[in-house]
Order: sequence, then C-alpha cells, then structure tokens
Amino acid sequence: MEPARSMTLGERIGAAAAAEAKARGALTGVRLAANAAEPAAGVRAQDIPGTISVSYIAKSAAHVPAEARALPELASCDVLVVGAGTGGAPAAIAAARQGAKVIVCEYLYHMGGVQTVGLIGGYYYGNIVGFTREIDAGVAKMAAVKVMGKSEWYRRQCRTNAAEIWYGTMATGAVREGDTLAGVIVVTPDGRRGVIRARAVIDGTGNADIAAAAGEETEYMRDDELAIQGAGNAPRRLGSSGANSDIGFVDETDAADLCFFALRSRVSLPATLWDQAQNVNSRERRRLVGAFHVSPLDVINRRTYTDTVMQSHSDLDSHGYTVHENFLIADFGRKKFFGANFPYRAMLPKRLDGLLVIGLGVSAHRDAMPVLRMQPDIQNEGYAAGYAAAMAVKAGVPLRAIDVKALQKHLVEIKNLDPAVLTAQDSYPLADARIREAVAGLADLTNHYEAVAVVLAEPLRAMPLLEAAYRQAGTEAARLAYAQVLGMMGNPLGGETLIAKVAASEWDAGWQFKGMSQFGRSVSWIDSYLIALGRSRVKAAFPAMRQKAEALTAESAFSHFRAVAMAFEKLGDPAAAPVLAAVLDKPGIRGNAFTLGPEVPEVPGHANAAADLERSKCLREIAVARALVRLGDHGGQGRAVLQAYAGDPRGVYARHAKAVLAERR
Repeated sequence: MEPARSMTLGERIGAAAAAEAKARGALTGVRLAANAAEPAAGVRAQDIPGTISVSYIAKSAAHVPAEARALPELASCDVLVVGAGTGGAPAAIAAARQGAKVIVCEYLYHMGGVQTVGLIGGYYYGNIVGFTREIDAGVAKMAAVKVMGKSEWYRRQCRTNAAEIWYGTMATGAVREGDTLAGVIVVTPDGRRGVIRARAVIDGTGNADIAAAAGEETEYMRDDELAIQGAGNAPRRLGSSGANSDIGFVDETDAADLCFFALRSRVSLPATLWDQAQNVNSRERRRLVGAFHVSPLDVINRRTYTDTVMQSHSDLDSHGYTVHENFLIADFGRKKFFGANFPYRAMLPKRLDGLLVIGLGVSAHRDAMPVLRMQPDIQNEGYAAGYAAAMAVKAGVPLRAIDVKALQKHLVEIKNLDPAVLTAQDSYPLADARIREAVAGLADLTNHYEAVAVVLAEPLRAMPLLEAAYRQAGTEAARLAYAQVLGMMGNPLGGETLIAKVAASEWDAGWQFKGMSQFGRSVSWIDSYLIALGRSRVKAAFPAMRQKAEALTAESAFSHFRAVAMAFEKLGDPAAAPVLAAVLDKPGIRGNAFTLGPEVPEVPGHANAAADLERSKCLREIAVARALVRLGDHGGQGRAVLQAYAGDPRGVYARHAKAVLAERR
C-alpha cells in the first residue's frame, strides 16, 4: 500500500478507536485466566522489576489478577546469553568455541550494543589485549565503518561456532527452581511468551535485568543524593564510526524516561542531522550486589585477587560528580590513569546459582565503574564469562565451583591477562607499614591526597594513627589536612581547625556540573572542608556553615550548593531549615522543573554544554530542597520544590524527588 494512503487510513482508524473508547464504560472483572494447574513446588517465575516514574504517561496503580499459567518451553541450551552487546556477544562466542550449545538473545537486530547500534564505534580507553585484539583485527578486515563491521564480525563468529542468534527477542523475566536459575522468560518477534531453559545464563543486559528478576540484590541511584553518570543519544553521520554525547540523565529501569530521553534528543538534533542511535547510550545502570563488590578503593589501591579474570585500564571518566569519600578529598584534577583487577566473584550473585552478570551490571560501586566500563575491557570480561560458563557445563558443576585457575591459565594463554595473576594473592588487608606510610604522607600536600585511599580502606586501623598525627602536626597546613580526613571519616577531633578554615575563607572557584570530559574530583577545597565539618557533627560549626550558605548566589558554582546541603544534612541541626529556605528564595535558584506540554523541550543545539548548565541548575535546587525537607522543612518550601520535580518528565529527577518525599522523618 502507498504510504500516503496508509497514513490517511491510520488517521481514520485512530479517530474511530478514540470515539469508541470514549463511549465505552469502565472495564470490570479483567483477569488473566488460568491455563494450567498450580505451579510446581519450588518453581518461581518473576518479571524484571521497573517503574514508570513520570506523570505524563497514562498509567494506573491497579493490578490485573493472573491465575496459574504455564509458559511454553521455547528452547533449551547449555549457555544462554541475554543481550548481545559489548560483553554479551563476546560471551556467546567464547562459550560456543568451547562446544557448548549457545543461544544469544538480542532485542535489536544487530550485535554489539552501544558500540554498533549505539554508534560509539571507537574506543576511549581500555586494556587492548587478548580477545579484544582479535576483534579489532577481524573488524578491520570486515568494513571501514566499525559500527557495521563489528556487528557483522560478531554475527559471523557466533554462526561459525554454531551459536544460535535470536534477534528481536526481549527477555522479560526469570525462572528459578529453588536457588538455581533454571531459565529466562522471553518474548519473541511474533509475540510468543515462553521460557528458554539453560544450564548457565549470562546476563549481558547491562542492567542486571535477569539478576533483578530472579530476586537478587541490586543497586541503582542513591536516595541520599542524586548522582548518576550522564547519558547521550548519538547522532548518525553516514560513514562515521564514532559519535558521543552527554546531554542528560536517564533511568534505564523506566521505559517512559527512556522514551522521553530519546524524543528529546531527536528534537534537539541540528537540522542537518535526521537520525540517531537506536539505543540510548547510558553509562550508569542497575548493578548486581554480588558475591564480591568492587569498591573505588579496590581500584585506586590496585587490589589483587586470587580470581582475577579481567584487567582494565582507564582514567576516572566520571561523567558527572562522584560520591565516594575518597573523591571528596583526593585531588584528581589532572588526568590520572588506573589499572584495575576484576575478580570472577564480582560476576556471581550472593546466593543464586546458574547466573553470571557482565558489563555495566557487574557488582561494583558506581564510582568504580568509570575504570571498569571501557569497551575493550568489557569485551574481554564477556569472553571470560562465556568461557567460564562453558567450563561449568562441561564439568557439570555450579558456576561458583569452576576451576578458576584453569580459566585464568586460558586467559593468560590468549593474552587477556598478565601471567602474574596466576600466583597473585589478595592484597587486602593492607600491611601495617603501608598504612603508617599513608597517614604520614597526608601531611605532604604536594601528593594531592593520593594516600587517602589506603587510609579509607583500613579505617579502624588508621584512625588512631590519624588522631596522633593531627595532635603532633608541625604545620597548620598538615593539621588542616588531618582534620579534613578525620572529619570526612566522622571523627570530630579536628573540628576546631575546620571551623577556623571555613570561617576565614571566601568561597573558592567551585565546580559547575560537567558530564563530558570530567575526571575525578568534583568539589573545591572549601566544599571539601565544609562537607568534612558536617560529617564530623561538631555543633559549633553551625555559624561558619550558615555564613557560607548566606554567601551563595545564582552565580555560585553547583558544588557549593551541594556542599552546603550535604554539610547541613549530616550535621542534622533543624536550625538550618530557615537558612536553606532562604537559599531557595534567592533570585534565580528555583523554578527549574519541567512541566510537559505539547512540545518536547530541546537541549539547545544538542550540546553537552547546554545540558551541563541545565543539570547544574536542577541539581542545586534539588540538593537544597532535599536537605531542607530532611531537616524538617520551612513553610513547606522544600516539599514544594520536590513535588514539582516529582511530576517532571525527566524520570531521574522524578524518581529521586518521590523517594525523598516518601521518607518518614
């Protein structure tokens, strides 16, 4: 049929459907009827959890009763890989090469995820070794445009090794039998919903979707403050292998927010660009809290493990601000690179067997992920997971019982890993001498507080040394350094020194929100001293903190607003409520929430800088309002701000505002 006639027909059908819907009464008695007897004992099927935070979507809080229903078994395999992205495609190839019967499901119609259909075809950093080198060599022979060549290289490698590829297939849930993941619920392109059974499942969704559906613990976006790495939606330029952007925040567990983000990106593109990536390029997603949780301190201190399966390399490409205590003190203002070891246990759930989680969904702190999430490293991580899954199937053992040394030996042979991992031991707990050296090193202000990562990794053992060093400090600068670290760790000993510093100092330059090309530290020195004061809970700090709050204006840096809010919130003195309310009342501070009308608001020029400015304004308003509400509010001003954001079509803001408003205090 001709497109113009189809459009006309569609308009007529839509109008007729709307008229019929208006004339129809409310539906009652809706239910999903049973098609089977009661489910077998110990078998549990559960969908992937998620929300629709934004208010512009037509939605309901009601539930449709669903009686016992049997799902058809669509297929069975040794290894099921869910998601054929940066880690999933390599995982499928690795498992298939070991002779395992592999099915890889991908809801799009290309393999490679963000690096192919996401149009970010070039590497930023990463440890380009082993399997990643094989990929690069193969893609170079395949096509000049990497985003297409890599997808095709993955597809051919899967098919050459007899892996089945199920395109257009979306995973929607998990089936567990006791403490074992028995299969994944999928919907195929023809609308059939059923189960693929597998002896081992690799969650390559990037969102730990299968782990979450199976009931394993996950984490995503903190309620204490709003922090998430920025996201983009790459424009398509014909013949290009790389496009990148950071134009906002997106909640990957919220379908409505994903849609709004993509729509907003599309209307913001310059007139010369008419197309964009099929998927939103988010950098932070829901993560597993697994058998081992990688902390930023593990990364910075280059912790070694007995079960290292991937070694990454990157700078701290944080795409926004960090939240871990280390980055509220240490100064990574210059570019600094980290090499991190990644343990097999960080892919394993705490309890559930039969599942490995890879990619952005691994078990790691959000501030560790910038070093762990580079494409070359996730490719090698995915390969390790696929090889491990095939090993478990061959040996007939659980995934957590494989011979890790045999896995490591193979990864060393293909040059994914340095041979030193074969004899490495866990470098924690850190040696006493190293802790003493780190504490002493804090007095040397030329080292940018790099030693603080050692101190924070061993707080109980370091604390007496820090207290002694503060008391014995030979200079005011050294005394201030120790006071800052003590305060950040919740120790009030250096409170007097911090108060004197904050009271005697004007606001410094501060940090405006920055997504693209942001590395590490996102607070100023006065910000850091102020936050340390709040954490020390020294009540005498209130006048100095109030002085800093009163000096804020609409021209002040975002980090100053954040520091004031964090400090007052940690201090916990309700007397701060009118101070924070006065900050909100200053000209140019309030009124940055969106109310969606007929037009989707643009990010001017689809520009990172415009998006940074917008986020700075929203984040400072939310930070102050959140602290105000948690300190008891003042005339309802804090709640009014958060209620405005609770209806914002930008789902990250809406989610956070609703979480704070729901708190009981």
